[in-house]
Amino acid sequence: MVNGSRIDTNRESPGGIESLGIAVDGQGEEISLLDLLLVLARHWRLIVLGSGVSTLLAIVLALHLPNRYTATAVIMPPQKSQSGAAALLAGQLGALGGVGAGGSMAEVLLGLLQAHEVENTLIQRFHLMKQYRVKTWEDAQKILEMKLVATVDKKSTLIKLTYTDNYPIQAAQISNAAVAALEHLLSHLAVTKASQKRVFFEHQVQETQAQLNRDESDLNRIGARAGWIEVYPMAGEVAASNANIRAEIASREVELSALGLSETPNNPDYLRVQQRISSLKAKLMSQPTLDQPKNLKALSPEGTAYLQKYRDVAFEQEVLKLMEQQYETAKVDEAKDYPEIQIIDLAVVPEKPSGPKRLLIAVGGAFVGLFFFVVLAFIIDSMRHAAEDPEAAEKIRQIKNSFWS
Repeated sequence: MVNGSRIDTNRESPGGIESLGIAVDGQGEEISLLDLLLVLARHWRLIVLGSGVSTLLAIVLALHLPNRYTATAVIMPPQKSQSGAAALLAGQLGALGGVGAGGSMAEVLLGLLQAHEVENTLIQRFHLMKQYRVKTWEDAQKILEMKLVATVDKKSTLIKLTYTDNYPIQAAQISNAAVAALEHLLSHLAVTKASQKRVFFEHQVQETQAQLNRDESDLNRIGARAGWIEVYPMAGEVAASNANIRAEIASREVELSALGLSETPNNPDYLRVQQRISSLKAKLMSQPTLDQPKNLKALSPEGTAYLQKYRDVAFEQEVLKLMEQQYETAKVDEAKDYPEIQIIDLAVVPEKPSGPKRLLIAVGGAFVGLFFFVVLAFIIDSMRHAAEDPEAAEKIRQIKNSFWS
């Protein structure tokens, strides 16, 4: 007895030879292995012919499938300042590609490869929407992600970037273009402390330059309206001196804000800049002002407005000069600390196709055809036996009528 069934070895065939059979308890029905072979023997022509046709179709299909070529580029993730850069970049990207704040730089780069900027650059450059025969960017991105595969070697941390295409030259071109697009994207992201400072000071320079242009325009307009105005030596000296101090205070405050991006208030550099700001503010308080009568002779309202705007222009000019100095310093620091991708191997045009696996397709087609037609043979045999049984024939008739009525 095995799982409610029993092996019957007592049944004798007409020739006196014992055969194995499986009997179902309570029903007295028995399926003999010889019966199964008999079904296969009855329909051997169908099985052989059907399997042969399916094998032939699989061979024809395999021969007509276009060759696929795979080109591979190998890059090394940044090694210098790796942990800090990866943490900062992962924080900027959020959940892109499943990379968390604690991901390695290699994992961050894998996430960047699926960024829309990288994918859309490749799609647009190589006209992939037309090649993929799709109408939307999203569909083209999905196909590109299937063809462009990046893997990381856990031991060496090298990244292999492969692209599979029907054309070997284009496969190599797209692999190398993906590396270039990744480098371009990485160059625009602030992935280190120095990069963040550079971006910060770059914005400050732009804002200060814009404000200076507005103040100079206002100064020229006031001067043109009021005619020639003499800036008295003492007043001009006071305005320039105060502007220089105010500009340095503003510059130091900007520097303090930049340090706050990556340092704590207890950092020695942070405390040093704070102390410098305090001393400059004290110095500014001790300076004479334009409001003191001894420093400013009687001027017309136009002259007073001109002098006030002159002071603003002097202030903005000094601020701009200091901001540009900070900006240049930040660029130098960024160049020293920038996490560059090192290209180990550029993709070369593949000489041999990587697919399709024609032998595997032919063998697989043969097995699928054999299985299908063996099952079909048993179905045909079962239908034949059912047609000989009046009760089963009636049920089959009712089933047909229910579908065709």
